[in-house]
This record gives sequence, C-alpha cells and structure tokens, in this order.
Amino acid sequence: MKKFRQALFNPSLGRKLLLSFCAVLVISLVASSFVSYEIAKRALSTELIGSATLSSNTLSSVVDNDMQRNMDAVDYFATAITEQSYNDRAELLERLRTYDGASSNVEGIYVGTTQGVFYTSSDKPNPPGYDPRERPWYKLAEASPDKAVITSPYVSSSTQEMTVTIAKVTD
Repeated sequence: MKKFRQALFNPSLGRKLLLSFCAVLVISLVASSFVSYEIAKRALSTELIGSATLSSNTLSSVVDNDMQRNMDAVDYFATAITEQSYNDRAELLERLRTYDGASSNVEGIYVGTTQGVFYTSSDKPNPPGYDPRERPWYKLAEASPDKAVITSPYVSSSTQEMTVTIAKVTD
C-alpha cells in the first residue's frame, strides 16, 4: 500500500509523461468525437431537408397535374352541358355518373342551375332545402364566369368531409 501511495503521489518522470500522454489522448478523442458528431448532425439535417423538399415538390407536381386534369374536365362539361341538357334529366345524370365512375379521385360531379335545381352523379341525398346557389363553389364560379375556379377547402354537405370543388359557369 505504501508503494502505491508513493507511486500515486510521487510519480516518476516516466509516469508523469505516460499520464500526460493519456490525458492528451483522451482529450483529443473526446474533441474528435464531438466534431464528428456535429458534422454528422449537420449532414443528416441537410439530407433530411433536401429529401423532404424533393418529396414535397414531387407531391406538389402530382397534385398540380391532377387538378389540371380535373379543371380540363370541368371546362369540357361547362361547354357540353347547356340549358337544353336540363330537359333530359336521365341523359344528364348518365353523363355525370359516367365521368364520376371513370375518375377515382372525384367525390362527385354536379350541376347547380340558376333556378336552384341540383343535379349530381352521387346517390347521397343533400340536406332538406339544399340550394346550390348558396354554396361557395356556385358563388365563386358566378364571380369568374369565364374560367374554372377552385374553392378553398370546405366541409362537403353530402359527405361531411373536407373537399375542394372545381367549378365553372356552363354555356
């Protein structure tokens, strides 16, 4: 025990050099580990942000393409459906249901008239007293009659789910 105390409290020059070397080695390893951690953290953060941006841009492009396709369909129906189309209800509903059946991402396609009549491809009933002229999509389309418009998201009166509508005044 005496030798241990003497070696500990009265080290030789060799032991002092060895302890100094070990201390420098430990400090440099800790510093190197910290720097490596910070570099890896920054690189991972940059990679995650880049990946999220790419995913977001890809999703935005898909949504834009899908919305454009739907706007083109609305443009077509706005020119194809006229006041004369309202005279043959069965044919009008068949046209609406055909498009609705061919489009998996469309909740429904519908027409609201200036008299408040509502034609829809859906079999879901609307609330009693439903007047399409009071809906945001109808008002927005009336405000911009020459182009297809997209509403802000709102709760659908038939499904009670969030939706957007692409609308255009018919010819």
